[in-house]
Amino acid sequence: MDSGVSSIKEILELICKKHKFALGNFYCPDDKGEVVSCAGQFFYIVDKNMTKFQQKSTKYPFMKGVGLPGRIWENMSHEWCPNV
Repeated sequence: MDSGVSSIKEILELICKKHKFALGNFYCPDDKGEVVSCAGQFFYIVDKNMTKFQQKSTKYPFMKGVGLPGRIWENMSHEWCPNV
C-alpha cells in the first residue's frame, strides 16, 4: 500500500477513535478544482451499519459551499455535526 494512502487511513482511524465516530470519509477536490468528492479508498469505518452510507457517499460530488463537504471546502475549516 502506498505510504500516502496508509497515512490518510491512519489519520482517519485516529480521528474516529478519539471522537468515537462511526465513519470517517476523506474528500478531495477534482483536478479542475470544481467539485469535491469522497475518495472511495480513503475511509475508516467502525460501525458496519454505515457501510451502505459510505459506499453511497462516493457517488455524490459537491460544489464549493454545497452540503457539508462543500461548506468545509469553501470555508477551509472543520465543522462538527453530532448527527449527520
